[in-house]
Amino acid sequence: MSENEEIDRAGYPEFDDYPDLEDVKKVLVVILKNIGDVLLTSPVFAALKEAMPWAEIDAYVNSGTEAMLAHNPNVGSVVILNREALKGGFSLKRAGEELRLLKILRGGGYTLVVLLSTGSRPANAALLTGAPVRVGPELKKGELFGKYAALTHVAPMVASGRHYVERHLDCLRRIGIFPAQAKRATEFFEGEAAAESARAQLTDRGIDVEAGERYIVVHPTSRWMFKCWTTEKVAELVDKVQSTGTKVVLTSGPDSKEQEYMEAVMDALETLETNVISFRGSLSLLELGAVIHGAVLFFGVDSAPMHMAAAVKTPVVALFGPTFETDWAPWPSSGDGPTSSDEHTVITLDSYDCRPCGQDGCDGTKISDCVTEIEVETVFDAIVRKLGISL
Repeated sequence: MSENEEIDRAGYPEFDDYPDLEDVKKVLVVILKNIGDVLLTSPVFAALKEAMPWAEIDAYVNSGTEAMLAHNPNVGSVVILNREALKGGFSLKRAGEELRLLKILRGGGYTLVVLLSTGSRPANAALLTGAPVRVGPELKKGELFGKYAALTHVAPMVASGRHYVERHLDCLRRIGIFPAQAKRATEFFEGEAAAESARAQLTDRGIDVEAGERYIVVHPTSRWMFKCWTTEKVAELVDKVQSTGTKVVLTSGPDSKEQEYMEAVMDALETLETNVISFRGSLSLLELGAVIHGAVLFFGVDSAPMHMAAAVKTPVVALFGPTFETDWAPWPSSGDGPTSSDEHTVITLDSYDCRPCGQDGCDGTKISDCVTEIEVETVFDAIVRKLGISL
């Protein structure tokens, strides 16, 4: 037992069927979710490597999310599920993809599977590996042959009120791995090629990277637009921040809705006669991570780039409205929970007693009043405090 293990066990139930992990040689971590979800599993890989340094630890992820683990030193191979090949009904392309995955899962030699997604496909994957130890959250009845067939060890899970980093780690605790606090931080590694590309692009846009010129990243979009502020308020904030002498770099994803939103932001900035450096959907995920890594602060909403900022230890100011900050807040580098760190600031409108509701906007409008009504001055004050600027 480690010196900190008793503390690390606090609040988690004891079990009498912890498996013997000494013979585990290959581990498969299954996380068939979105970009941010995959990044939030990085402490699982660190904890597994700490507990079993001799083991190879692979990941099984959706296409488009693999960048989150591509350069993580705790991850061996990344098995990628090509979602595009699975669209529509039966086709030779789909059959080929299913056969490719079957060969990988059956022939991978996995002796431990950590299931961090629910659903039929993750459950099937766990069973197909033939691994003698398969742990994960309780599955819904009807997922393949039910939870008891897919899993040998079922991890207790809560519906909400516990951060997803801890929920993922609860799967390891269920098999007797109790990660110390220092091992619970999220990590993101952009790789040298992306870092070099980001430095070159920032330099081309007028930021003296070599001299360490300060800039903040404003990433106001999400794939779920009901989380977003108004475009006018984003522009006003950018204008105020740049008036302090700190440059702003605007970023977004390539999705058409995000591009439309960013076009409106740029129009509002033009009205304010404010020039800004913009990378609207033009950066790869790895390059975006590198740009965020070099920033002195990140401002945005509940999104994957927000989690990337926290993982590279860039201070975050984030707006939360309909989504649950207890579950999704930027995770501190101490690994000690979102409410115990001064690294990041989450801004909410607590006058709305209906939040967090988990709905995609008020009354089906796709617009969340609990976000859009947050005042620019409130956000600006938080950023100024975080940057240590005296006005």
